[in-house]
Amino acid sequence: MDSSDIVGQLDHRITELEKINQRKRWYSETPNYIALFSVVIAAASFIFSYFSKSIDDTRSKKEELRGVMSMILDIRYSQLRDTIDSNISHLKQGIYLEDAEFLISQIPDKASSQEYLILGEEMAIRGDYKEKYYKEKAVGAAKNNYSKAIALHFLANIYFSSRFMDIKKGRNLYQEAVDLINDPKDNYALKVLGSIYYNWGVDEIRNGFEDEEGHKIKMARKYYSDITDIASRTDKINDLDKFITDIKSKKLQNAQKEKTESPPFPPASPDRPKNNTQKKR
Repeated sequence: MDSSDIVGQLDHRITELEKINQRKRWYSETPNYIALFSVVIAAASFIFSYFSKSIDDTRSKKEELRGVMSMILDIRYSQLRDTIDSNISHLKQGIYLEDAEFLISQIPDKASSQEYLILGEEMAIRGDYKEKYYKEKAVGAAKNNYSKAIALHFLANIYFSSRFMDIKKGRNLYQEAVDLINDPKDNYALKVLGSIYYNWGVDEIRNGFEDEEGHKIKMARKYYSDITDIASRTDKINDLDKFITDIKSKKLQNAQKEKTESPPFPPASPDRPKNNTQKKR
């Protein structure tokens, strides 16, 4: 065999080997495979550490938020019980409310419907328009029908007030809340449904659309009367009766006031001819 042929065959074999080596997967080489595995492990460790820290931070903020909410409720209870230190307690409550708003903005998806409602009610008491925002958030954060119905009826209430007056919208929200618990099976459901009808009735009465014997108050009495727990049933019905008594008392007082302030004789009409007391000559 000619030497030139041998050299040509060798060149051909070398070329083929180079092509095969180029087609070889880079990660099939042991050093590269180990390097890739190390990168994957490091990335997984980083992701795990990041999310673990995030979960811990969320848990810590959640616990802090609950503590602040507890202080807000304690201060509100003390204000209802004793008004001597009301100015100081209002300042303290303002500080806690700011803390609560900051914390809840850090974990908006982790705050409960009840926590949003607490903020909403406190804003209502302070006359802050953020009441509507927090009560809407409470509806969105509700995890079950009961929580949503409670949040809806608090939201409905604001549309019967002068600041957000929209009676039709308020009634629709109350009806939506009622529809969520249309077949109460236990005492809790009966209390929730009775309270929704009671507050709906109060709003209708205060705006002059129903009287104390209207449909909503009757429905509230119906559901309260079905509560099997005697103490709870008695408390709810007593509250209802007290409200009705107060309404009737105010009506009577207003009627007596109008009667007292009304003139004994109606004023003379400007078109009424005057009596001629002079004698005709």
